[in-house]
Amino acid sequence: MKIEIKREWAKNTHVSKKWFKKGTLAKHRLYFYWSDQKEFPCDKYGFRLPSNLQNFEDRYTNDKNKKIFCFGGSTTWGQFCEYKNTYPFYLEKLLNNDVSVYNFGGCDSDARTQIYILIDLLRKKYNPDLVLFLDGINEKTAWLNKINNLEYNETNLHYNYFKFLDSNFALYYKFKEFIKFSIKKSIEGGLPLKSEGIDPMTYVSELSNSYLNSINFVDKLKDVFKFKFFSFLQPIVYDIIENNPDRYLHIKGFYNNLKLSRYKNIIDISKSTNLVKENFIDWQHLDGDGNKKIAETIFEKIKNEI
Repeated sequence: MKIEIKREWAKNTHVSKKWFKKGTLAKHRLYFYWSDQKEFPCDKYGFRLPSNLQNFEDRYTNDKNKKIFCFGGSTTWGQFCEYKNTYPFYLEKLLNNDVSVYNFGGCDSDARTQIYILIDLLRKKYNPDLVLFLDGINEKTAWLNKINNLEYNETNLHYNYFKFLDSNFALYYKFKEFIKFSIKKSIEGGLPLKSEGIDPMTYVSELSNSYLNSINFVDKLKDVFKFKFFSFLQPIVYDIIENNPDRYLHIKGFYNNLKLSRYKNIIDISKSTNLVKENFIDWQHLDGDGNKKIAETIFEKIKNEI
């Protein structure tokens, strides 16, 4: 059974209805994950794996290769795609046989969530040689605060819900409903791209500083745990079509501020990836060909680092 996704820039496309199923609360993770035994299996942590594996721990334990850990949101995780069509899978194919690529992406994950996952892995002695972040879309706290007429708050969108889960179980269901709403909006095309009367540059500077704080923290981790680190800024369909909705301008303002910081390991690949508009399933998620192009672009940036 397929569900149609409407696209203003190309013919409408269709995805399996299974992408709309109920989510599961991941073990030791800050959000839900979506899994289907056949189409997009995950382990108990919500991590995507090759179909012949049950969990990432077994893979790591038996893996003598150099290791790349990929963190990011649903683009890294592979929304609407089989595992073999995700960018970490394609990246591994481009590298030498002595390099393994692990997909630690998660739907709706932002840099702060990714840091928590990275810390948890390091705590358990799962050590990478290279860490990659792919971000941009989910660094949206500033935008959400503005459209809801709130002051900027650096706190991750999810944290306030988890803070009270132990004492108020009803909030667990509230959080579930919020996640269901988020994935529904993601499938429909994401958060509002146009919000009347909003200056797209509002809170961009604050958001950029928050992201740089996250990146600086990972920098400290890499020095202690001896891994290399790159942060990539992901593409959006509006990079390649003549349309500038407010949220896109907000995201590009965020990207441009980060580039002005001259932090050498933050790399904007949003316009350097050779994508076509048909690669976008919605304004943010890519099909297999699009994810392959992401992998090829990242490969060119890191091939001499591993």
